[in-house]
Amino acid sequence: MNKKISTNVGAITGIIILAYMLLIRAWVNEEHSYLVLGSYLLLLFGMIISTLILYKYYSDIKVIDAFIHNARTGITALVIILIGSTLMYLFLSPQKTFTDYNIQLMKIVFSFTISGLISSLFTSVIFNIFAKYF
Repeated sequence: MNKKISTNVGAITGIIILAYMLLIRAWVNEEHSYLVLGSYLLLLFGMIISTLILYKYYSDIKVIDAFIHNARTGITALVIILIGSTLMYLFLSPQKTFTDYNIQLMKIVFSFTISGLISSLFTSVIFNIFAKYF
């Protein structure tokens, strides 16, 4: 299986999520806006695109192989988001305390890891079902 597919799609997904987070930060001054949930939908969309590309190039994929592929996509997106969030915090945050930074990183790691794993499992199972019957 080609690992470049998951890395490339994960990097593009991470950059799109970072751009969305910057847009929300510039558009809405609240950190706890409901618009933040759109970043998780973008992650799910990135997983769906990654799975579509995977099934386009490899026809007989098992669920575990698709799950591992999607987990790689999610991890790549998470690394890009962590780097971008760190840069956003360092350059755009008026109050720079180490405790706030740690809490922000923990929230990002926890939420995107759980969301990425659920998205990976969901898309792997759904596309495996569709690949068998359609």
